[in-house]
Amino acid sequence: MWRGNTLMAVRKGAFKAHFFTRGWVGDAKSFPHNEECYAPLTEQNPPLMYDVGNDPSESYSLDVTVSPYSDILADLQQLREAQVAAVVLAPSQTDLGSSPDRFPCCNPTCTPRPFCCKCDSA
Repeated sequence: MWRGNTLMAVRKGAFKAHFFTRGWVGDAKSFPHNEECYAPLTEQNPPLMYDVGNDPSESYSLDVTVSPYSDILADLQQLREAQVAAVVLAPSQTDLGSSPDRFPCCNPTCTPRPFCCKCDSA
């Protein structure tokens, strides 16, 4: 599971490992629109691992320091490394600035852009 440019978690079969977490500290009214209600991105070392087949709500983290969970975590870490190596991240469009030329236009063939991109709300 990716969030932005960060691979947060990997799942194989019934097991899922969270390498990073970022919780929610807001209320239902602000979800998901208020970025201030997100807890900071936190690296989990060791990763949090769950048996989602038996614990779908991910309430009980497994002890990844003992077998067989340590072996399963090693497999999940290899999957994570392969996924990170295989993905080519695109440049952030947000970092390009807030020019109106960067926003979608409801009339893409109009000129001069962006001034002609006024849509009827009807």
